[in-house]
Amino acid sequence: MSDNRPVAAVEVSPAGATAANTQPGDFILAHRKGIASFLIRTGERIRLRSGARWSHTALVVEPGMLVEALTHGVRETPLAAYQHIEYVLVRTGLLGNDQRQAVRFARSCLGQDYGWTVIVGLALPFLTPGR
Repeated sequence: MSDNRPVAAVEVSPAGATAANTQPGDFILAHRKGIASFLIRTGERIRLRSGARWSHTALVVEPGMLVEALTHGVRETPLAAYQHIEYVLVRTGLLGNDQRQAVRFARSCLGQDYGWTVIVGLALPFLTPGR
């Protein structure tokens, strides 16, 4: 059975550049600095026995704008804020209702807490496998 949906494409955006022509539903993968990113990478090393290249993701909600969950909550951020680091843009090819639903959900999360309690809760299964 053939599916007419586009296949996702991955593009590396080097430090000093900003990805062009982003579309709602695309997302970025980035390696951020800080304690939360360190804990994510450590948890992946423990659980998966390999280092993590990416410790953060954010969804494109309109060209050049992201929604992301940070330790101080879910915020809208310009993509240009990532210009100083390398990141990967995943072009999902979402269209129509799929694209609108992804953006609507991300925006519905704006202002929600995403702090240390959530991070620790997410980390527990990685730190205590099989328990």
